Amino acid sequence: MVDVLEFGLSDETYAFELTHVREVSALVELTPLPGVPRHILGISCVHGGIIAVLDLRKLFGLAERGLHDSRQMIVLQSAGMDFGVLAERIAGVRRLSLASLQPSLPTLNEVRAAYLRGITPDGTVVLSAARLLADPQLVVSQNI
Repeated sequence: MVDVLEFGLSDETYAFELTHVREVSALVELTPLPGVPRHILGISCVHGGIIAVLDLRKLFGLAERGLHDSRQMIVLQSAGMDFGVLAERIAGVRRLSLASLQPSLPTLNEVRAAYLRGITPDGTVVLSAARLLADPQLVVSQNI
C-alpha cells in the first residue's frame, strides 16, 4: 500500500507518492526565467527558498486553461532536488494498492510514460516523483 496526493490537470487525475511531497502551497508569485524550456514556468519563493516551477501540462502536451486556473503548487523534494509542480485542483490524499496499478496505456505519450508509476483501475495516473526529481532535463542551471 502507498499513500498518494491526487491532483487534477486538464480534466485528468494524477497522483504523486506522499514520500516525495513536501507540501501543497499557493503560487503567490512567479518570476519567469529566460532561456529555460517552456515547461519550466519560472521560479517562486517558498518559505524563503527559491524553487523552480514546472507545468506538467506543457511537459506532457496537455490542454492548458491558462495560469489563472493553476494557483496551487505541489512542492516535491528529494535529497538532491526540489521544485514545484502546478496543479489545477488538489483532490486529496488516498491509499492505493501498488498491486492494483496497471502498466502504461497506449494513449500516453512517450514523455508521460517515462514518468509513469502506473494507472489505477479508476484511471488515476500515478507518476513517479522520484523520476521527475532525478531528471537532469528538469534542472534549472545556474548558468542561465
